Amino acid sequence: MKQAVQTIERLGNIQNPDFHELGGKIYWLDFLKKKGYDVSEGYSVPKGFFERFIGENNIDINSYKNKSVFKYDEIRQTIYKNDFPEEMKNTLYGVFSALKPPLIVRSSSSYEDMEDYSCAGMFSSVNGVNDFDQFLNAIKICWISSFNESIDYYIKNTRDFAISLLIQEELDYKFGGVAFSVNPISGNANEILIESSGSGPKAVVSGAGEIDNILISKYEAEEQEPVFLKIKETLLALEGYFGTFVDMEWLTDGETLSVLQARPVTTIKQNQQPYVDVDDDAAMTYRLKNLSGLHSRWLEKKKKVRNCCKQNNIKVGGFYYWFKENDPEARWIDEILNWMPNANSFEVHDGKEVSLVQRESVKETVKQYTASVLRIAESVPTEYCGFASVIDDKYYIEVAKGGFTAFYSGEFEVTKYVVDSNGRKESSDEKYFNEEYFYDGKWWSKRAIEPILVTLSDEMVKEVIYITSTINNNFNNARVEWILNKDGIYLFDITVENDRLISRYGTGKIISAGKCRGNARILNDITVFDDYIDKVSIRMGYQLLQIEADDRIQKIKDSLYINEGDIVVCEYPNEKLAVILDKAKGFIFERGSLLCHFSIILRERHIPAVVYPKALERIKDSQMVSISDGEVKIVK
Repeated sequence: MKQAVQTIERLGNIQNPDFHELGGKIYWLDFLKKKGYDVSEGYSVPKGFFERFIGENNIDINSYKNKSVFKYDEIRQTIYKNDFPEEMKNTLYGVFSALKPPLIVRSSSSYEDMEDYSCAGMFSSVNGVNDFDQFLNAIKICWISSFNESIDYYIKNTRDFAISLLIQEELDYKFGGVAFSVNPISGNANEILIESSGSGPKAVVSGAGEIDNILISKYEAEEQEPVFLKIKETLLALEGYFGTFVDMEWLTDGETLSVLQARPVTTIKQNQQPYVDVDDDAAMTYRLKNLSGLHSRWLEKKKKVRNCCKQNNIKVGGFYYWFKENDPEARWIDEILNWMPNANSFEVHDGKEVSLVQRESVKETVKQYTASVLRIAESVPTEYCGFASVIDDKYYIEVAKGGFTAFYSGEFEVTKYVVDSNGRKESSDEKYFNEEYFYDGKWWSKRAIEPILVTLSDEMVKEVIYITSTINNNFNNARVEWILNKDGIYLFDITVENDRLISRYGTGKIISAGKCRGNARILNDITVFDDYIDKVSIRMGYQLLQIEADDRIQKIKDSLYINEGDIVVCEYPNEKLAVILDKAKGFIFERGSLLCHFSIILRERHIPAVVYPKALERIKDSQMVSISDGEVKIVK
């Protein structure tokens, strides 16, 4: 096995640079600095230095790898809270002292800036570093950003968590931005696209700043500001070095052009079309810029599922991408709408906000957007929504009035059926609703309604069975999410479970099979988990340094007061309870859906869970309780 390099070297003087060891950011900036390009002074801290820190602090990363929910929370905090050994600290002090603050500490993973994937923005950088303690904290924050579930999903294979870091002096600048050696929207290889902002490249890549777009002919001479001509010259040279289209982050003080980063442009393909079906293979090849986050939702599973539905005459809502630059007058909007003849209203999404627009107003509305790409989606009215799964040879169906928030909020008892393959209801538990969640054009809101018994007709049940059986024939062990309106039943989404549901789940008592015994831990108010998600979990994007400074992590965690081996007693299976799965031995709910997200997670983790009416009244805190085959016993 190759010995990991631990030597810190000056940028532009790295001996025998290795892409895998240093990551793309360091590798290419060192290359460019050696070629004479203006690159800020700095040092490379190779990933071997991180491995040494882990080793000397006896941190076993492998012990954290098998957790399926919030699996990186503890390892991030363990790394952050450990100190640098004196020798390592002295080495880093030498780096800090050799540079002029403020400094920026930047990630440089070998998984960044690749031709197949860029991992853009997934690893952390920390700027404005002025003192040595802040410098050490910034290094840890960048290291722990590698422990991120989003990166796992993006790369889709086993990876090395160790990353290299780049330490650089921050530069003074008038403006900066990003430049592409190909137009990433149209795919035109004869155009260079430059995006600039007075707030620098960060404002451009985050999409949060005021941005100017400049298109330059790649090969024809034309009058431009000297800095843009310098960018053009640099991009053409970089294309030669990389052997492909490139994008570059840059800064200028008005005279000098400084290169901050260079990388291959990923998944570029010429696009001259005015629109494309979201499920079309071509949609997977486009750089969608402002819609990239939304586009990722259609990768892998959803695209395959929607294509399966279309082949089997299962209704799904229509979704299209419309390219403003290829159709500025919206002449093709009518054709998009014609593909969705039953829709009276449409959701128009620009990557930040969604608007609900009536059919007759869509054309004029989209012309007012400035975003380069819009997603135009059929707004499918929702009268009922529900889940459905196959339990042995039976179908388990749950139904609620209005939108899915009725399930997730835990406010409602939902209608439940167990049905055989012929559509005969073997058992039913129908509920009245006097409130429902509805889509108000921006989000799901609640409103009062006349009390209504939520029930499915035999024909509706048969349609749910057809959808569920079809999906399960193509995607084993799938939970189907569906919505119902006057036009019929539409598939909304699916979730595939790791473990097969068995007949005893259909009794309505068992959420997750198994036996356990322990002290009851009463949670009367589970809203504290909202705070945990919003303020503590790194996977939701919080800044560890600021949180540690005011002790909010410990205060919130203390309020959870879950001991190892406790059986948690609370209202309903809220998916945010996942943060305590590594401590809880079992769960007792007053009510609950068998097919909601958290119930699936419990079954995947093989943690026993049952429904026990009025549990918060019948069980006292710290009482010894047991769960067995769906039954709860209070041990005297």
